[in-house]
Amino acid sequence: MGQYSGKYVKNEYYKNESAPEKSIDVEIAIDLKKENKAFKVEKYEHSYPHCWRTDKPVLYYPLDSWFIKVSAVKDRFVSLNKTINWKPESTGVGRFGNWLENANDWNLSRSRYWGIPIPIWRTEDGKEKICISSVEQLKDECTKSVKAGLMKSNPLEGFIPGNMSKENYDCFDLHKNHVDKIILASASGQPMKREKDLIDVWFDSGSMPYAQWHYPFENKNLIDEHQSYPADFIAEGVDQTRGWFYTLHAISSMVFDKVAYKNVISNGLVLDKSGQKMSKRLGNAVDPFKTLASFGPDATRWYMITNAQPWDNLKFDLDGIKEVQRKFFGTLYNTYGFFSLYANVDGYKGDEKIIPLEN
Repeated sequence: MGQYSGKYVKNEYYKNESAPEKSIDVEIAIDLKKENKAFKVEKYEHSYPHCWRTDKPVLYYPLDSWFIKVSAVKDRFVSLNKTINWKPESTGVGRFGNWLENANDWNLSRSRYWGIPIPIWRTEDGKEKICISSVEQLKDECTKSVKAGLMKSNPLEGFIPGNMSKENYDCFDLHKNHVDKIILASASGQPMKREKDLIDVWFDSGSMPYAQWHYPFENKNLIDEHQSYPADFIAEGVDQTRGWFYTLHAISSMVFDKVAYKNVISNGLVLDKSGQKMSKRLGNAVDPFKTLASFGPDATRWYMITNAQPWDNLKFDLDGIKEVQRKFFGTLYNTYGFFSLYANVDGYKGDEKIIPLEN
């Protein structure tokens, strides 16, 4: 990068007021003009993506990625969604239904370190590839690689196929830093290296109904015979229409041509008293543990369930809990205190004979 090496593209990333007077884009523009390589330089004001946590500019770079061709099956997504009982119905038909109708291909690649590695090995020219579907298959392919002289030993030699114990699966670490050392042999004998990216963690969440049972290697009856799938009921926040609700529905639709859940409540969000989303960054987050310690769980729960339907957003105000304590629980406590005082005076047990109303 020469003279630009070590500098941030955006000045907002400098700390402690150490940002240079001119940002990188300005420096580049000046240098291009000095070298007579710029036809025209001017400022252009436009919208720009920012991180929702830090409010700092986000830079996008074009990268090669693996995609799932969701666009080819989204019509089936829509038809299956119509069989799900949504509460509220408007979320299933509107927000979620519209998202399915306009679903784009799923970008599966993530440039991360910890997570599930994409199990695809390819030759350098990309003409030969293999997608590994199990540890057993990976062990077999490693054996072929050793025979082809591409690896000195099989790192999964100690793995015993069919043994589902934790000790057996712990014999080799399947994280990126280990599997990236594995070189497999193609059908023509060429070396194949693993694709560098990881799988989108939302794919993990959408695989939950089957992954929790180690399907298809164990408990096949629970899935194939519908003993543990699809789910009778799930519930999550309305923001999951593009998250967990979607990934569950997408994977189940594509793999089994079935819904992943029959009934769903899409509950609203707990916002601050002004209707803003709570955030540590904004300083408007309420500590639930301090709230429970101060007001107790009963008053807090009663305030929450009486101030909004489960699927509506709740504007959370501590003054509202105080009002619940005073008006509802205070009245309830005083009523019970009055009753218990005179019940004890009269020796009331609760098992006395009922006196007919007309008497």
